[in-house]
Amino acid sequence: MKNIMKRAHEIARTLDGHYQARMSFALRQAWKESKEESKEVSVDEIIEACKKSFSSVNVWEKYGKKRIYCESRRGKLWIGLAAEKGFCNISRPGMTSELEEITESLKVGYFPLNGKNYKLAI
Repeated sequence: MKNIMKRAHEIARTLDGHYQARMSFALRQAWKESKEESKEVSVDEIIEACKKSFSSVNVWEKYGKKRIYCESRRGKLWIGLAAEKGFCNISRPGMTSELEEITESLKVGYFPLNGKNYKLAI
């Protein structure tokens, strides 16, 4: 998220016009660039990254969905892999540090969708 904002400011500085309009365009462009750069991450890499931060990691697959469920004493989160590729749900808003550890380990970005849901750039 931080890198996307930095890139958006870089783009916005090169444009002319009202700053709010420039920033809006620049954010859309930075997200587009980020999605194009997103790397393919294997399920095994995600599981290994989760095992570093969580005490329990389980893979669940039913109904055309595949998820990794992670649990620690601070709470739970799950990451969608098949139909919900990259979608992540955390049980408590305070668990973003664990999510940051996972994304740093995988070298991918993430962005918030709402209070408990995030989208990983995988």
